Order: sequence, then C-alpha cells, then structure tokens
Amino acid sequence: MTIEDLVLQAALLRDRPIQLHSIPPQDSDATSWGMAVSMPDTDLIVIREDSTPGERAWAIAHQLGHLLHEPADGAFLTADLLLAPPKAPAVAGRTAHRHRPARSRSEEQAEEFARLAARRVLV
Repeated sequence: MTIEDLVLQAALLRDRPIQLHSIPPQDSDATSWGMAVSMPDTDLIVIREDSTPGERAWAIAHQLGHLLHEPADGAFLTADLLLAPPKAPAVAGRTAHRHRPARSRSEEQAEEFARLAARRVLV
C-alpha cells in the first residue's frame, strides 16, 4: 500500500475527498512538515515540497490521524482504516501541525496513527 492508497481509503471512510498539496518551505512554518485543514466539501493535507519521501509519508499519515481522530460527533475511528474495511461515519477534522511536541491527546493520537500506518505503507 502506498501513502496515496491510504489517503484514498481515508477519503472513502470519511465520505469526502482528501486533496494533497505541496508548498515551498518558505511558505510554511519552519517547524511544520504538514497540516490538515477541513473545508466544507473537502479535506486538504498540505506538505512541504522539500520533504523526503519518508518525511512526506509520515507527515501525511500524521495529518490523516488528525482527520480521523477528531470527529465532530465525538466518535473515534482509531485504527479502523488500517485494520478493517471502510464502515465508519464521515467525520470532520481541524488544522494541526507536524513536528511540534506531542503536548496534547490529539498529537499523541496522530503520532500513533502514523506509527500504525508506517507498518503498512511502502515509501
């Protein structure tokens, strides 16, 4: 499975598109490799274009973790995406950054999702 396959599965699970975008490093926070933003009709994952393939895959997986673990309805999907066929309800996420200390439960959950995804994703 590639990171793009994982993004497609997450989009199916959420029942909404997830778009990947790259930005130049000078347009991003110096400590951030990526961020996720939920728009009304789509989710965006923005990654620095100077990231290595491994950094890119980790940052995308981390941001997917935010999108999947921070639903508006309070239900957590945890590793359903990695362990079972799509069946969970669509959820909404919020903006979050990569490479900041995992100070919150949200960051810990996103990092755990990225660790689980790293076992399945080929870079």
